[in-house]
Amino acid sequence: MSRVILLVVASIFFLVVAPARADEKDDNKLFQRVMQRLLSSELADKEYTRKFFWPPHYFIKPQSKNEVNAYATAHKEFGATVDAKSGKIKPVVMVTEGFLAKVVKGNEDVLAAVMGHELAHLTKDHVTGQKGATEFLFLAFSREHEIEADLAGMRYAVAAGYPYRNGVGGMAKVMKSMPGYSSFEGLHASHPSWDERLAMLDRQQSQLWTSMASFRNGNFFLELEQYLPAQHCFKAVLKEFPECHEAWANLGYVQLMRYLDGLETEDLRRYDIGQVVVGGFYTRPASLESKVRGIDEKLWKDAVRALDKALKLQPNLVLPRACLGLAHLVHPEGRDVKKAKKAFADALACLDKDGELKKNALARSSLLFNAAVVDLAAGAIAEAGQKFNRAGKEMQEVEYRPLMNSLQGALVYNKALIDSQATEKEHKEQALQLFKYYLMQTSRDSAWWPLAYERYSRLAKELKVDVVAPDKLISSAMPRMMRMVASVSVGKGAITLSEPIQSTVEQLGRDAGVAIPLYPGAKFMRWRFAAHGIDVLAKEKVLAIFLTGSRSPALRVQEMGAATKTRDIRVGMPETELKDILKQQPVDKAQRFIADPRAGYHFYPSLGLAVRYHDSRVAELALAQIPRLAFMENTDKAKDK
Repeated sequence: MSRVILLVVASIFFLVVAPARADEKDDNKLFQRVMQRLLSSELADKEYTRKFFWPPHYFIKPQSKNEVNAYATAHKEFGATVDAKSGKIKPVVMVTEGFLAKVVKGNEDVLAAVMGHELAHLTKDHVTGQKGATEFLFLAFSREHEIEADLAGMRYAVAAGYPYRNGVGGMAKVMKSMPGYSSFEGLHASHPSWDERLAMLDRQQSQLWTSMASFRNGNFFLELEQYLPAQHCFKAVLKEFPECHEAWANLGYVQLMRYLDGLETEDLRRYDIGQVVVGGFYTRPASLESKVRGIDEKLWKDAVRALDKALKLQPNLVLPRACLGLAHLVHPEGRDVKKAKKAFADALACLDKDGELKKNALARSSLLFNAAVVDLAAGAIAEAGQKFNRAGKEMQEVEYRPLMNSLQGALVYNKALIDSQATEKEHKEQALQLFKYYLMQTSRDSAWWPLAYERYSRLAKELKVDVVAPDKLISSAMPRMMRMVASVSVGKGAITLSEPIQSTVEQLGRDAGVAIPLYPGAKFMRWRFAAHGIDVLAKEKVLAIFLTGSRSPALRVQEMGAATKTRDIRVGMPETELKDILKQQPVDKAQRFIADPRAGYHFYPSLGLAVRYHDSRVAELALAQIPRLAFMENTDKAKDK
């Protein structure tokens, strides 16, 4: 049975320390003037729901200098009252002093766009009730309401005499003052990303905002080491903006990482290099703002071509030079240490000219780390040691824990490699302990694990120490995080969460799909592609992907880190086999729900993977960003503007 979720407040909510201002009286005059103009327009008056008394009460929240917020509500707890004559609820529209000081800064067009949005939450009746049988659908509806309020609110501002272009500019200013996230991350948020919202509002530059969203998604997929969907995102950016050098650089990085993922232990043994790390990519497109295992020569060439293109567009870029150095180190025909060393030397020489790297600890540490691996391959042991030490210091600023763990593991491997080449016995003994530690802390799925064990065994025999069997080392290995799964490979392509549904339909075949509303009159559809064994929940974009039967493709899961092994999971496989593959991954204790409140899933939040079992076998697999909230019938008295 469907549950009703009460949305009692529609708001911006973000705490900051706002600067002191001497013009609070001017802010009050500005707010009164904007609200009077918006409410004097006939458009909002015609569209408001008759269950409310109109006009609403509006005010600046007192003693709110440290709060950036604006909201509309019909809830008494937040100031709404009941009109004595009509008995109707008199809703409230409010803005904080901090919002006026920090965001508006005296700009009437900014305030008109924001307050028009808040009025729209009232006229469209977003604040009293919303159907949502699951928390997943609840947030999906909430995101739709924000888009609807953006569009209606802009119409109210224009009807009140405010220029449309200035209103869009105002929303862009609000965007820059608030925390941002990708549209993929927005799948488990109550609001769409700012890029998505501006793509809807700013029709003249819609493709720009859409490409910004694609770049941000691609960057997020890179953090998750989901290279195929990341490649799709950067290619989409370059289709519209072929001069975006950051997208070319990141595309080259993606293709190089896919190439590295294809390397086997035998390939690495032939290269005879230390363990390289991932993480050197651009996190923002500043220029826009102003399954083959083993050697894949074509993919290597594609990566080098994209990296060269980035440098042609912007010669002072650091990361494409570093990626080229890494590419030469793992050349399909054998490592070229001389070219690799020159590329990294050029990258380090340009370090101060690339402003992006000043705040990108992951990229800096990866650059220094891989440069040290090249020095090690060239026999420059002292230089390698210095760079590893610098990289270790930079690593302390890396916030994403799985990548931090991967960097630390690789650092141990390479330091062991350095110590093993020393002549002093104490260094060799230290190398032995480091290799042993690495083997105990690192998954055997890493292509470097067998190489580490070989080196450990040789050292142990040289030092006349008992060699610990692999199984005993593996049994004490620390849990390793797998990469989040965001896409499903179908034929030569893939379908990805958060991509436009049109792309999915074209990929799977327009004639092969049937769109079924979630309920009569619903805008959310469950697309059924029976020939592929795939269902897709979507409106404009893909919200969830379901693998439903024997025709469904397999999902490939893989641990984080460069050159790790992959495993396939599929519908129909034994429950015990799937649980063994995912045994180290956290799983929610309670069942979670996506589109149907009767269909519960075992949810692996770090993977974005939901599983249903029947008769001890996998009956269905689903990819979704299920919000990790306590789901209650009366919830969320506040939702972001």
